[in-house]
Amino acid sequence: MRSEMGGLTRARIVAISLAALAAGGVFTYRFYKKRQLERVQLDISALVKVERGTLENKFQENGDIWPRKLLNIFPNVSGRVVELPVGDGQSVKAGQTLAVVQGGRTSAEKFLPATIGAPITGALMRCPEEGGRNGGGTKEFVKLDDFVTGRNDSQQNATCMMAIADLSSLIVKLTINEVDVLKFRENMPVTVTVDALPGETFPGTVTVISRQAEEGYRRAGKVFRTEIALNRRDERLRVGMTGRVTAMIAKKENVLKMSLGAFFEQEGRSVAYLNVPRDKPREVEIKPGMRTPLEVEIVSGLKEGEQVFTEKPVDFVPLPKAPR
Repeated sequence: MRSEMGGLTRARIVAISLAALAAGGVFTYRFYKKRQLERVQLDISALVKVERGTLENKFQENGDIWPRKLLNIFPNVSGRVVELPVGDGQSVKAGQTLAVVQGGRTSAEKFLPATIGAPITGALMRCPEEGGRNGGGTKEFVKLDDFVTGRNDSQQNATCMMAIADLSSLIVKLTINEVDVLKFRENMPVTVTVDALPGETFPGTVTVISRQAEEGYRRAGKVFRTEIALNRRDERLRVGMTGRVTAMIAKKENVLKMSLGAFFEQEGRSVAYLNVPRDKPREVEIKPGMRTPLEVEIVSGLKEGEQVFTEKPVDFVPLPKAPR
């Protein structure tokens, strides 16, 4: 009787164990399938297509709008400003009186008054200072009763009273870092946009590229001063406005391209991971061409319409080892 009960108990233990193993197997299989499905879904979300289109490499930098012709006004004699019939921002004509300086350093030392006239027709503005980002700041516009130093007394320390600008011809002054300066050339066409005039573009031309580097603004490295001539006049443009200069450095049409995110460097070779339907992804060697911040040209190694991964797959068919 005990033997039969013992046999029955062992049979139940075996049955329970087998059931537990079966349940564990089912759980393991379901977990594996779930992870496999999640991986497939992840891989599919990381797929991009190889397609034909246009690649454009553009350069963009900000500068300041400035008059092409700007003359600083200095007195010839030292003395006190006794007449000032003009003000900052006023338009004047060539020959018009800008100021009268009473020569002499003291009230007892008085010479004949010196009249200062406008050398050209233009708009009056503050004298620019050297330094700063794209031409520096500005000095104060001269005021009535100010004492000014004339160029006859000091060429280096003469007082810049005001400046006169010909606003019929404007430029954009900017600095270009040494990495990008060789991408530019004189007479290169560019476009300029202005924050104050949204939606409008102004055609421009590169007219000046400095041959000498200088230290950039706020430790920006070595830079080169550059000037862009604005080819369209607009009375709404003002000196000092920000001009955003865009230049087309390179352009290719009807080329095979893909997302730069699908481009990998592996052991000194350029590769992509090709999606193979119902099989493992395959590592393929490609020859890249022109690149932009977002895309890369495919010279060889892939075909139009194929799909590649922007994330390196966990499991794939690798390329054969490169011969040493």
